[in-house]
Amino acid sequence: VQEFPSSEVEDIGILCGPVIHISSSQNIVHTEPVTIKAPLTLRESKHDFSELSTEVVRISHLDSERKPGNASWTDITSQLEGQVTVKDGNVEFKVKHFCRFCPVCVFNKPVALLEDFFRRLFFRPMPQCVHFLTCLCKTTVPDTYGLLLYCYPNFKKAEVEKKFSSYDAPYKGEGKSKEPACVGDEIVVSPLALDFVRESQTNEKVVLRFLGNDISDNSDRALIVRVDNESVNVPTVKFSKDEEQPKLLCEVPILKTRLASAVPPTVTVDPRVLPEERPSLIKDGEPDDVDLSDIAEKIPQLWKKLGRVLRVPREKLDELAIRHESDAYEGAFQMLSCWKEHASDGAISSYRVLFDALTKIGRSDLAKKYCCN
Repeated sequence: VQEFPSSEVEDIGILCGPVIHISSSQNIVHTEPVTIKAPLTLRESKHDFSELSTEVVRISHLDSERKPGNASWTDITSQLEGQVTVKDGNVEFKVKHFCRFCPVCVFNKPVALLEDFFRRLFFRPMPQCVHFLTCLCKTTVPDTYGLLLYCYPNFKKAEVEKKFSSYDAPYKGEGKSKEPACVGDEIVVSPLALDFVRESQTNEKVVLRFLGNDISDNSDRALIVRVDNESVNVPTVKFSKDEEQPKLLCEVPILKTRLASAVPPTVTVDPRVLPEERPSLIKDGEPDDVDLSDIAEKIPQLWKKLGRVLRVPREKLDELAIRHESDAYEGAFQMLSCWKEHASDGAISSYRVLFDALTKIGRSDLAKKYCCN
């Protein structure tokens, strides 16, 4: 729930209730109408709601599936499942899909006057509850595990669990943040009672970026660890908000889930990719512009998703989407070029990172064709 700054509209005869943001794709349609009940204001108001007519109450809705530049609030009162009711300062209405809703009381002015302000409101950060899952996946090297980290909104839990079920992961932990986070917030990951196989990663800062309605993970960085079975401490991962004074959001103990099955020694397993999709040999080094150009031609609808997996900054993706709105190939190529230019320090082959990213978005065919010998 986001309080509407009423001081910006109180002089034009309009009362805006709080913006209600329900984290779910608006494309999901419920079989039965869902009732939403919310106060018309979260603070004291000069208005008397005891005899408020329902005729002055309108319900506005934000189409979150549109591009940010085209997003707009619209009056959906006439499209609701039944009548809007008001009682004791609370408004109640029914919908069959979730998104952002805002009740508006129009006393003497048209709702159209709010459109510009609503459009600006769309870009303001909206806090959401964050969930975390972490697991240790077996690798082909004895006594070593790949540390997988997930950060996601609650409605993505089933999707994350499905990913997890594909791995040979004898250790798992999950938890929920103590306070909400906004899209773009960086969350620092601190593993405890786990030893990194690569010494260079021991003091390396591991960060997840909360993506709002998408899943954030460490698919661009392989974290290989060992578990000290003789230690009295339970392996744990701490998730903290990256601020001057880090604030602990969640502490997740990693517990044994079952007896680990043996991984066939003939299969080279990366903990982030299904064994049957993992080829025996990935190229060293980084892809050239010819490879990137060929890949760009084949992902016209997926390049922004690939960019998010490759950790291309969100601002850069938005910039490329606007600049190359009519040329998906060029947007994809420039995104890949940007990623290559700012690729990791060389601890992991760029081909390996690209292989994992392409596999994650469902294009394992491209991963094998361009990243493998």
